[in-house]
Amino acid sequence: MLELFLATLNQMAVLFALIIIGYLLVKFNCVSQDSAKTLSKLENIVFVPALILGTFMQNFTVDTLSTAWKFLLMSLILAVAGMPIAFFFGKRFMQGESAKKLATYGLCFSNFGFMGNAVVNALFPEMFMEYVIFTIPFWTCAYVWGLPTLLIPKSGGEKKTFFSKIKPLINPMFICVILGALIGVLGIKMPTFVTSVVTSCGNCMSPLAMILTGVMVAKINLLELVKKWRLYLLSIVRLVLYPLLFILIFAFIPQNSFITPNFLLSGICVMAMPVGLTAVFAPAPYGVDTQPAAELALVSHVLSILTIPLIMLLFSAVFPGLIVF
Repeated sequence: MLELFLATLNQMAVLFALIIIGYLLVKFNCVSQDSAKTLSKLENIVFVPALILGTFMQNFTVDTLSTAWKFLLMSLILAVAGMPIAFFFGKRFMQGESAKKLATYGLCFSNFGFMGNAVVNALFPEMFMEYVIFTIPFWTCAYVWGLPTLLIPKSGGEKKTFFSKIKPLINPMFICVILGALIGVLGIKMPTFVTSVVTSCGNCMSPLAMILTGVMVAKINLLELVKKWRLYLLSIVRLVLYPLLFILIFAFIPQNSFITPNFLLSGICVMAMPVGLTAVFAPAPYGVDTQPAAELALVSHVLSILTIPLIMLLFSAVFPGLIVF
């Protein structure tokens, strides 16, 4: 177990070092804070889709297709079940309607994308594809409900249609999920240079995601942050309460065709991640003050360096044999 703790702690230290690099690049004026928009576009349009495309091309098979729906169903249940907790704590620990909505979103949807992809790809690369499938319902809930309801202000009198709500789902990441799944299931052999390009771009995902995190939170006054105790309580809810509830509930449910080892590993990885960064950059173009979300994101990411290894240690004690190093 000590080996697991040290391995996870080492990986978190690597990721946090990259966050610090991004933070220092802004502080020393090597890059402007506006570069976060460019880096975010690179992540969402090129690097994350490439990692997903390569993973699905290599690993998605007919057998995987037959079990994917179980992952999706259980993940959807988990995503919806966590929403009441987010509403309860988000409304009680933040002041101001906008800050409450930002905090609620951050608690509902952890950083299962940038941080989650990086952690899983480093610690459990053999189950990365299952993890991506597992997160699809979380992405869907975030795009269809979270963003339009909690982050993006309603325009006066404008009524959103169902199509306008699901339109954000048609993005490079989901397109690459479908394309990679088709290539994998059909056994299509791609040219070597295509595979090399996809692999090279996918390898850039984790480091750039962490540098982007540092760039996004660089405007925060660290001294003022120490005094804001509410941020620490909300971070503990996201980093400790969610994964503890997950472990407690599934410790009493026998493993079966739905509750599989990879489902449990994917679930704990999503639950243990810090506050999602979408709450920081998504509402900014609409004039929303995202300072509270950025502060919460920074605190939760710093604390996650220790909480994620500890949660993984507890998880391996409750579910022995699932994590092997």
